[in-house]
Amino acid sequence: MGRFLLLAAVLSIPLSISDARAQEFHGIPCGGDDCTHHEAGYRWAQEREITREAQCERSPQASHEGCVAWAREYRSGFERARSDDVRDASECDGTDAEISGCEDYVEER
Repeated sequence: MGRFLLLAAVLSIPLSISDARAQEFHGIPCGGDDCTHHEAGYRWAQEREITREAQCERSPQASHEGCVAWAREYRSGFERARSDDVRDASECDGTDAEISGCEDYVEER
């Protein structure tokens, strides 16, 4: 019986890990839902070319966290491009938001 419980415990570890990952969107916990609202907020921010978290105050309440994820990644891409002194947009990589931030940095130069 002891071996069976140990085997059951070992086999359940990957399930627990994948469940935890499924409840996160770009590093922000989804609070138990399916992250649909986070995804919508991310798209909302992308469509409106959000560049700062403060601009997310205008986002629909349910989508706020996704907007924040976009703004943080955008800023990360912009700052990384600045610190690496990126001169060509073809050097930009990462998430859509990070690429957008990097491209904006290149454009500003």
